[in-house]
Amino acid sequence: MNISSSQVESIVRKILGEVSSTKSAPCAKVPTTAKVAMLTSPKKIEVKEFPIPTVGDNDILVKVEGCGVCGTDAHEFKRDPFGLIPVVLGHEGTGEIVKMGKNVKLDSAGKPLNVGDKVVTCMIFKDNPDITMYDLNK
Repeated sequence: MNISSSQVESIVRKILGEVSSTKSAPCAKVPTTAKVAMLTSPKKIEVKEFPIPTVGDNDILVKVEGCGVCGTDAHEFKRDPFGLIPVVLGHEGTGEIVKMGKNVKLDSAGKPLNVGDKVVTCMIFKDNPDITMYDLNK
């Protein structure tokens, strides 16, 4: 199936619009620990529990509601070519902001952020012009 970048952008904008229009009530109490599925050796995943770090003045804490698995994750699962194990796979997440540091006011597109907002995380390499990634904020 061939799909153009404008079609991808249209689909992503539609989904983001639906997600942002379905805000839920902010969490009453943020838990002190979180469970993760951690790759502990090739082809072995264990559920681990870790303390949630303190949210600093420039940080946000997101309750993960969904997460993508990319090619790097698949390679790590099979044979650890990048030497990352032990590692929690899945770095392309979506979720709800449950806590924000006092200095956080805007997202990377300059739009206001609030507790309860739905967000999508991704890696953007703004400091390296040799790395290009799809960016809806352009």
